[in-house]
Amino acid sequence: MNKAESELLMYNKLILEKVSFDKRLFWKEYRKGIKKLTAHESLMFRSWIIDKYGLRGKTAARNKKINKKINIGIDQ
Repeated sequence: MNKAESELLMYNKLILEKVSFDKRLFWKEYRKGIKKLTAHESLMFRSWIIDKYGLRGKTAARNKKINKKINIGIDQ
């Protein structure tokens, strides 16, 4: 699919927004959703989670690497 953001990626974001009240359910849905995305979409998905929910620590450091990969267009 050549859309800027696939329907599956948007769907996964919607699901996480709806279950964000429960940390355990949130990460369960994250793991389910990430399996169905392409490599590039999964990078975008992870970056969105970090931006939206303000995750810190190791995840924040990883976010810099993710954003760099997205910006240079690596999708493998």
